[in-house]
Amino acid sequence: LDVFQFTNYRSFLMAHFEQQKRHNPQFSYNSWAQHLGLKNNTSLLKIVKGSRDAGPNITEQLNKYFQFTELER
Repeated sequence: LDVFQFTNYRSFLMAHFEQQKRHNPQFSYNSWAQHLGLKNNTSLLKIVKGSRDAGPNITEQLNKYFQFTELER
């Protein structure tokens, strides 16, 4: 996915999840949250659904996960 094709980071995250799920049916928000180092998937789900913003810690974890360049960040 090209992050620059999205105007909203939540749409990008949702598209990433859907893409991963198509390639690996075992992929879940729980497994993604664990990979990000989160205690559970609650924060990640709230961020994707728009009921919470990504704070600095989760933002940094997402930047590392996606290996974003400075420009992509």
